[in-house]
Amino acid sequence: MIRSHIKYQDLYARNNGYANFIKSALYSSLWSYYSQLKKMLSVKENIDISRFHQVSAFLKQHSVGHRPKKSKVFTLEEMERFLDNASDDVYLLQKVIFVVGVFGGCRMGELVAMSVDDVEDRGSVLVVQIPDTKTLFYPFIGNLI
Repeated sequence: MIRSHIKYQDLYARNNGYANFIKSALYSSLWSYYSQLKKMLSVKENIDISRFHQVSAFLKQHSVGHRPKKSKVFTLEEMERFLDNASDDVYLLQKVIFVVGVFGGCRMGELVAMSVDDVEDRGSVLVVQIPDTKTLFYPFIGNLI
């Protein structure tokens, strides 16, 4: 009898702790923990908790009123204003990175991985090689017709 009572108290304390955690946790954190737990249980115990619909329903219930943060995006006018008005003496490097990144369709990691050796001066043109790109690229030379 005592053993089951201790087990009950332990379970109650743990559940009470979870309830307090859930009340204080952010919505995105709850989904993150759920995702981590789902992956761990899938790998270690071969249990698919996505079939437990009460869990996802509970998380959705706690999402009422949640507004995800939106990334700020430059408008075309802001990009033009930066390129036209920013001083080359101060912002030349940022302008070059901006032009290569935006017009080259580069990801952040691709920009960081670039070095001076990736740029080749061919007189009237600069050829920029993007290292370790995930984007398929098919170079062509000469007329297309």
